[in-house]
Amino acid sequence: MAPKCFFTKIYSAIAGTSNAKKNLFTVEPEPLIASPPLKVAFIVLVHGNHGTKNDWNYFSSSITEQFSTCAQKMDKLHVLCSNSNAGLKTHAGFATMGENLANEVHEYILTHLISTPSHIYISIIGHSLGGLIARYAIGLLVGHTVHSAKWNLHTLLQPYSCSLTPLCYMSICTPHLGSRRASHPNLSLFNRIAKKYSKIYCNYCIGKTGKELFLSDHPTAPLLYQLSDPRYGFIQGLQCFQTKTLVACTVMDIVVPYCSASIRTQTPYLNTPQVTQKRFVTILPHDTTVDYETEWKQSMEWNQHIAYKRYSKGWCSDNTKQVEFSISLLQHLQQVEWKRIDVEIGLSKHWQIPLAHAIPIARTIVEGSHNELGQQVVDKLVKIVQEYHHQHCAMTYTSQ
Repeated sequence: MAPKCFFTKIYSAIAGTSNAKKNLFTVEPEPLIASPPLKVAFIVLVHGNHGTKNDWNYFSSSITEQFSTCAQKMDKLHVLCSNSNAGLKTHAGFATMGENLANEVHEYILTHLISTPSHIYISIIGHSLGGLIARYAIGLLVGHTVHSAKWNLHTLLQPYSCSLTPLCYMSICTPHLGSRRASHPNLSLFNRIAKKYSKIYCNYCIGKTGKELFLSDHPTAPLLYQLSDPRYGFIQGLQCFQTKTLVACTVMDIVVPYCSASIRTQTPYLNTPQVTQKRFVTILPHDTTVDYETEWKQSMEWNQHIAYKRYSKGWCSDNTKQVEFSISLLQHLQQVEWKRIDVEIGLSKHWQIPLAHAIPIARTIVEGSHNELGQQVVDKLVKIVQEYHHQHCAMTYTSQ
């Protein structure tokens, strides 16, 4: 028994010395601290009828330049100029175009935004028809439509430790009320010409999209009505955005009249498009809220005064007899809390008036004709979008 105890003591002493040395020179690793997710501004730009991503060349460059001054609040900036509905693809109808845009957003996010844990602040800006394409896509991406499960962004981002805040929706000269023109025997020559042109163009020249703009695609539930009625789930997606902004030209845009772009029954700008001695552009100060009750009262009195024949069938005319719209469609859209920006444009040549619709995004149609006016509008609109991001991210940063 003695030898065994002797060797056992020696082994224990050696093992103890070895463990002591091991503990002496071993450094325990510090626990890893998870870094906060990156703050990413993701801005999607959607062109209008027959447009391409090149329509946004100046707009996207202005975003890049101005957002660089907000770098302390955003870690990354991504700008997607949509091109999935370029050219004649805008004739396919809003369902097809909205799905194309939703797929394009998905592909961009999976390619560029999920490599590191991020919190994505998505903003979607649409010009003209693009504002309606964006509204359909928004219903798929963050809404409650019957097809939302396939495109839902929150579901897409969850496996990659990314999250999403729908931040800013902005439409620029978008025909939210459709493209129908008022019917009345006492229309001005300008409005009679616009009415005939709109009917022919929408029903015969731009395919399914035209019929949807003219609200003639379905006898009881046209697609524009579905985009506004809560029963179809699209408007809930729009309501998810922190700010919803309508940009409208006061009188110079003969393609999309003011009331359709600003979702109102009445316009305070009663002048007809006229040339001025020099060109100018002004962003008019405007209240973020509109007294809808007063406007509806004025509208009913106006339509009864002019004996508008389709008023009893649920249709209404604005006070300049330019736009005919569905009363229920407008009432649904006015449930949204909109901010409004009115743009006054002055042009010195009559031939420039049809081009005014493209000015607010500085889209080049005739080289050098009005680009400087468009650039002024774009810089101001981008500054507003930047302020939305800055305010919301600063608030988020404070709360964290």
